Amino acid sequence: MHSQEWSGTRITAALAALSDAGIPQSRMARMAGVNRSQVNRWSRGENRPGYDPVRKLALAVWRSHPGIARELVEASGYAWAEPGSVPEPPPIPSEVLAAIKKNYPPDQQDEVIAMLRELTAPPSAGESEPPAGTSRAG
Repeated sequence: MHSQEWSGTRITAALAALSDAGIPQSRMARMAGVNRSQVNRWSRGENRPGYDPVRKLALAVWRSHPGIARELVEASGYAWAEPGSVPEPPPIPSEVLAAIKKNYPPDQQDEVIAMLRELTAPPSAGESEPPAGTSRAG
């Protein structure tokens, strides 16, 4: 059964796990479609993520961190629906990868490639509506 209760402590732990996995808050914010200060407030347990932003973030990390994705949504008080068949993002052309390696310092290349993959990823499958009575606001 779905509970609308949320846990700032669990949200903090889930976001810390994503950070430990190498995803900085600035990237989490882009994935969720919010500003970095909002993710920072979530990470301190100060406020509950809205349904749309937390779902976007969870879907963005689901393939590589399925347990964290589920925990983040459930800790926020929303029901988790396992994404259906989420298509693989298209491959990045070798000439684009070469341009990234040429124009960005090594410590920024992975983040640029990750942003490019986020921008070119197909729409996520498995989107579901928020539970009745919950807000989509972030």
